[in-house]
Amino acid sequence: MKLIERLYVLIIHKNTSTGLIVIVTDITRKQQLQTQLILAEKMEAVGGMSAVLAHEMRNSITSVKMLTQLVLEAHHDDEHKESLDVAIQSLNRMETLVTNLLSFAKPRPLEMITISAEKLFKGLETLGQQLRRRNGHEINICAGKNLPNLELDVDYFREALVNLILNASES
Repeated sequence: MKLIERLYVLIIHKNTSTGLIVIVTDITRKQQLQTQLILAEKMEAVGGMSAVLAHEMRNSITSVKMLTQLVLEAHHDDEHKESLDVAIQSLNRMETLVTNLLSFAKPRPLEMITISAEKLFKGLETLGQQLRRRNGHEINICAGKNLPNLELDVDYFREALVNLILNASES
């Protein structure tokens, strides 16, 4: 549907109407752009509120996590240990989600560096060991020798790999 705007200009010469100019303008695109601008402004406001909410949630999660870890250290019996481990794992997942939300709201710039592929994958072996202990899944990370150097943002790349590994281990 097209939106049309009409502007009428009456031409008066020596107190007598001598003509009328009618300007007809298709304002469909203008209206679409205004609607998009309003939506973008609303999304920006929601993003700001989300960042504040995520920050407050992260503070609360950190407090609960610290208290849970203190209780875990105080109770060495197996009955409580398993439940507290599950609680801490859940808090860790929540913390990761909140961090991802904050990163999405205000992404940090890429920090590209050159790193050897071997060194990059070496740090993931610990994750594989933790998953084996946690849920019995065995993940072997094998990086060959003489792999080329990579130019990438190490933190973003590792985060992506960890997410892939965690998602695969949970499916």
